[in-house]
Amino acid sequence: VMYIGTNEQGVLTMSIANPTAFEFLMPDGPVRNMIFRVKKSSTSLWALYGRYSLYYNPYGLYEYSISKFNSNSGWSEIPYSSLFGAKSLANMAFNPKNDKEFYVSSYFSGLLKFENELPTLLYNQANTGTDGLQSLELNPPNPSYIDVRVNGPAFDKNGNIWMTNNYLVKPLKVLRSNGQWQSYDFTSAESVQDLKDTSYGGLIVDKNGTKWLVQ
Repeated sequence: VMYIGTNEQGVLTMSIANPTAFEFLMPDGPVRNMIFRVKKSSTSLWALYGRYSLYYNPYGLYEYSISKFNSNSGWSEIPYSSLFGAKSLANMAFNPKNDKEFYVSSYFSGLLKFENELPTLLYNQANTGTDGLQSLELNPPNPSYIDVRVNGPAFDKNGNIWMTNNYLVKPLKVLRSNGQWQSYDFTSAESVQDLKDTSYGGLIVDKNGTKWLVQ
């Protein structure tokens, strides 16, 4: 028997006499040991592996699955192949009325929607209308470069989901419970160029509906 260590899949074991018969040996746990975010729903623990740096740099655009732990069934994963190509998954928020529905923010690709814990839609600049998500605003502009940096997200008590969409003059976005998108312009507080150079961390909505952002 031959044993081969791998970077991503644990230990590969195979028979020297029959190298086509092989299996991967991995511990019962999350698929990676570098977890960026851990979140808890009412029944499960979730782990995300996409990340950004201290300076909000998402490169090198991590393409990883999502791990889930349930006390009855143990560890499982939602494979990356089902995530519509969303990279650098960094945060998530559960619907307080039904936490089988949740959203995962991608700090490069937009916002992933999950229903019954399955990915159903990737929101981005192409499908959220003129008041929805946007690709970052470059100077000079480059229409061929798409980079939709979403952080947050967080639900309010009315079922609206709020998030930041960074390096824009309208960095605060909301997907309302009726399916409509809305953006909020921050130019009354900062200059246009400062906003185009600014990124925000996680977003919190308090019990009064106030939104708190950190840079």
